Amino acid sequence: PRVRTGIVPSARPDDGVVVSQVFDSTSAADAGIEEGDVIIEWDGTPTPDVHAWMPLLLDHEPGEEIKVKIRRDDQEIELIMILRAP
Repeated sequence: PRVRTGIVPSARPDDGVVVSQVFDSTSAADAGIEEGDVIIEWDGTPTPDVHAWMPLLLDHEPGEEIKVKIRRDDQEIELIMILRAP
Protein backbone atom coordinates (compact mmCIF):
# COMPACT_ATOMS: atom_id res chain seq x y z
CA PRO A 1 0.00 0.00 0.00
CA ARG A 2 1.03 3.60 -0.62
CA VAL A 3 -0.33 4.58 2.79
CA ARG A 4 -0.15 3.27 6.35
CA THR A 5 -2.52 3.98 9.19
CA GLY A 6 -0.35 3.10 12.17
CA ILE A 7 -2.52 0.32 13.60
CA VAL A 8 -2.19 -3.40 14.07
CA PRO A 9 -5.54 -4.99 13.29
CA SER A 10 -6.59 -8.06 15.22
CA ALA A 11 -6.79 -11.32 13.30
CA ARG A 12 -9.83 -12.45 15.24
CA PRO A 13 -13.11 -12.40 13.34
CA ASP A 14 -15.46 -9.68 14.48
CA ASP A 15 -18.03 -7.27 13.12
CA GLY A 16 -15.43 -4.82 11.83
CA VAL A 17 -11.67 -4.33 12.07
CA VAL A 18 -10.59 -4.61 15.70
CA VAL A 19 -7.63 -2.35 16.54
CA SER A 20 -5.22 -4.28 18.74
CA GLN A 21 -2.44 -1.66 18.74
CA VAL A 22 -2.00 2.01 17.76
CA PHE A 23 1.47 3.42 17.20
CA ASP A 24 2.32 6.93 18.41
CA SER A 25 2.61 9.80 15.93
CA THR A 26 0.72 8.01 13.14
CA SER A 27 -2.40 8.80 11.12
CA ALA A 28 -4.54 6.64 13.40
CA ALA A 29 -3.16 8.12 16.62
CA ASP A 30 -3.60 11.67 15.34
CA ALA A 31 -7.21 10.86 14.33
CA GLY A 32 -7.98 9.64 17.86
CA ILE A 33 -8.21 5.91 17.22
CA GLU A 34 -7.54 3.86 20.34
CA GLU A 35 -6.72 0.24 21.09
CA GLY A 36 -9.94 -1.75 21.27
CA ASP A 37 -11.78 0.46 18.77
CA VAL A 38 -13.52 -1.33 15.92
CA ILE A 39 -13.34 0.22 12.44
CA ILE A 40 -16.77 -0.35 10.90
CA GLU A 41 -16.58 2.01 7.92
CA TRP A 42 -13.68 3.36 5.84
CA ASP A 43 -14.42 6.45 3.77
CA GLY A 44 -18.05 5.38 3.32
CA THR A 45 -17.37 1.68 2.70
CA PRO A 46 -18.37 -0.88 5.35
CA THR A 47 -15.46 -2.90 6.78
CA PRO A 48 -16.88 -6.20 8.02
CA ASP A 49 -13.39 -7.63 8.62
CA VAL A 50 -9.67 -7.03 8.07
CA HIS A 51 -9.79 -8.82 4.69
CA ALA A 52 -12.34 -6.31 3.37
CA TRP A 53 -10.41 -3.35 4.82
CA MET A 54 -6.87 -4.04 3.56
CA PRO A 55 -7.64 -3.61 -0.18
CA LEU A 56 -9.26 -0.24 0.57
CA LEU A 57 -5.83 1.12 1.53
CA LEU A 58 -4.70 0.64 -2.08
CA ASP A 59 -7.21 3.24 -3.26
CA HIS A 60 -5.58 6.12 -1.37
CA GLU A 61 -2.56 8.40 -1.59
CA PRO A 62 -0.55 10.07 1.18
CA GLY A 63 -2.13 13.35 2.26
CA GLU A 64 -5.71 12.27 1.57
CA GLU A 65 -8.26 13.01 4.28
CA ILE A 66 -10.77 10.23 4.87
CA LYS A 67 -13.66 9.56 7.22
CA VAL A 68 -13.35 6.56 9.51
CA LYS A 69 -16.34 5.34 11.48
CA ILE A 70 -15.47 3.38 14.60
CA ARG A 71 -17.36 1.63 17.35
CA ARG A 72 -16.03 2.36 20.84
CA ASP A 73 -17.94 0.68 23.64
CA ASP A 74 -21.58 1.24 22.62
CA GLN A 75 -20.98 4.40 20.58
CA GLU A 76 -20.36 4.96 16.88
CA ILE A 77 -17.88 7.79 16.29
CA GLU A 78 -16.80 9.36 13.00
CA LEU A 79 -13.18 10.50 12.85
CA ILE A 80 -11.11 12.25 10.19
CA MET A 81 -7.77 10.66 9.30
CA ILE A 82 -5.06 12.21 7.15
CA LEU A 83 -3.15 9.40 5.50
CA ARG A 84 0.65 9.20 5.41
CA ALA A 85 3.22 7.32 3.38
CA PRO A 86 4.80 4.20 4.88
